[in-house]
Amino acid sequence: MTTSLDVTSVWGDAAALTGRFYAVPKGAHAGAGWFASLSLLPTTELNVCGLDPTAEERGGAELAALLSPDQPALAFTSQAAPDQARQPLLDVGFELASVLEPVMCSRSRPQPSAGPFRISRCGTAADLNTALDLTAAAHQVSRDLLSASIGQAAARGLASVWLAHQGDEPVSTVWFTRCGPCIGVMEMMTPPRYQGRGAGRTLLSHALHSEWDPSVTRSVLLGTPAGRRLYESLGFVAVDESLSCVRGLDDAVLDAIGQPRPPSTP
Repeated sequence: MTTSLDVTSVWGDAAALTGRFYAVPKGAHAGAGWFASLSLLPTTELNVCGLDPTAEERGGAELAALLSPDQPALAFTSQAAPDQARQPLLDVGFELASVLEPVMCSRSRPQPSAGPFRISRCGTAADLNTALDLTAAAHQVSRDLLSASIGQAAARGLASVWLAHQGDEPVSTVWFTRCGPCIGVMEMMTPPRYQGRGAGRTLLSHALHSEWDPSVTRSVLLGTPAGRRLYESLGFVAVDESLSCVRGLDDAVLDAIGQPRPPSTP
């Protein structure tokens, strides 16, 4: 059984990993019970924040105050945090997602899954451009914005990026970053037209198996409803559930991550 100490530790991993990946070069902030990893770009998914189980109302207020009034952002908030910790976010225009999102950890190296795909680590600018194209198509985020944020993380050696090809066609990509003995699965992207083939599972199992050297003790990710079954099939366990707060997330992204649209949305 996962202890509360383990849960808090995983949230600490998430803060460090998102800060390294999204906050290029100086957008990482943290306080008591909260973190913010900000690209400061005008898209929700590239500004990732969190309230961990120890968060209190003051921490939520500090996080809300850090964000400018027009800054789109996503805040994963532990279901163990009190309602008053996330209330300051709701007071400044965030909405509460309706489906819980898993905070996940695996402590075992996955075995590669079989599949009709060629798996390779990006080693050239052309490979990275392909990964950015796939991520933009799956993520419903502008490629230019991705290039200016996570593309820079990869270019600076802060992230490793992998591709799955079916024949000559690139069909899926996964992005990792690492802090000490912890690997973060930061973006797992298969555009809708390629989904249902098993590419994501084959790619993630092969890539994570390859990245998991003897010094690695765990892998952590902030999951979505759509990806939950995939991650569980590879040994990830939800150590906590997030009542996620979002601001500026459009319907296309809600569909992509498996979150229902608000009732008022046509």
